[in-house]
Amino acid sequence: MRTLLIGIGVLALLGCSSLNDSSKVTSLTMQSYFETYRQRSDFNGFMDFYADDVVVQDIVYGNELAGKSEVKAFFDWNRGQFELLDGKDILTITRQTLEAQTVVTEGYFHRFRFNDQTLGPWRFVMIHELDDDSKIIKQVDWINYTPRENFLGGLDMNEGLSE
Repeated sequence: MRTLLIGIGVLALLGCSSLNDSSKVTSLTMQSYFETYRQRSDFNGFMDFYADDVVVQDIVYGNELAGKSEVKAFFDWNRGQFELLDGKDILTITRQTLEAQTVVTEGYFHRFRFNDQTLGPWRFVMIHELDDDSKIIKQVDWINYTPRENFLGGLDMNEGLSE
């Protein structure tokens, strides 16, 4: 009986250890992801964080992208003229919460210029779900785009909800 209890205890500890290891890998992956995003200089490295079958939803703007090729075309850092303003990186993280392989990140994008238009700052909440290979399989963005008149339109992401 004592051996059985010790065996169960060891298995429980090993289970907790692997959970912690998985959470550590997820945390390190997302730290690397946001550092790459923040520096905005290695687009291929940025895209390496995404699984081939990723889904990205931009709730406010009304976009849903399916697959890495659509995500790549949407984020394309080489499209247009982009300039960081105020000598800052593109984003600051203010809070991050991790549960299993889901990460919720809050922060804001700093002011920037895109095609001669000054944009930001924009507050954001991003939710990322990762697979067992630590690749992003789902991303949900809530970004407070301003000026508002430039970002009205898109799909109604509320369709299909019932009360």
